[in-house]
Amino acid sequence: MAAFPLPDVQTSDFRLQTSDFLLSPLRRIAREGLAAALTLAAVGADTRLGMSDFKVEKQRVGATVILTNGETAAGWFFVALGSAQHYGPERVGEMLNSDTGFVPFERTDAGPARTVLYNREQIVIVALSEGEAQRVSGYEVARRRVASLLLSNGTRLSGAVCVYRPEGRDRISDWSRDPYPFRYLETSTATVLVNLQHVVEVTETESA
Repeated sequence: MAAFPLPDVQTSDFRLQTSDFLLSPLRRIAREGLAAALTLAAVGADTRLGMSDFKVEKQRVGATVILTNGETAAGWFFVALGSAQHYGPERVGEMLNSDTGFVPFERTDAGPARTVLYNREQIVIVALSEGEAQRVSGYEVARRRVASLLLSNGTRLSGAVCVYRPEGRDRISDWSRDPYPFRYLETSTATVLVNLQHVVEVTETESA
């Protein structure tokens, strides 16, 4: 590759242009004065304004939530229309496991619809309106085991769980060690998410 011709570095004009080019933006602002600083600030403000206008499209998914204080609430969770992890919309389980702290929930069973914030750690069970567990990648080939779960509120649930681990490491004890707190349990009547932080006992009853 032919080299680009170099200008005459002996000229004072080139030395001045080169030093200006190599100066850091902050040093250039110091040299060029307040006008440059105001221009840079205006560009930054325009960029931040553009970012604040960006919104993630959401959709509602029906659910019934049971809290640690025994209260039951029916309504809607809000999930993204797309997921970075897979094709299709975000799952409720995915959304609950993606963060800690409070999660918005539109409650519709007690007076006018209103949005409340529930602390994830205080959610014991989420009964879903659809069987979203079947949309988890690898569901068709995962090892299924039937288990009985005793919860801290005295409730006992029985159903099938999927163990997404290699053969030989797909026991119910392996399932219990996964790091995500909210787990799918498919009962005879519904798909529920159980918060493992509120599970007192897990007993395998049979292999599905």
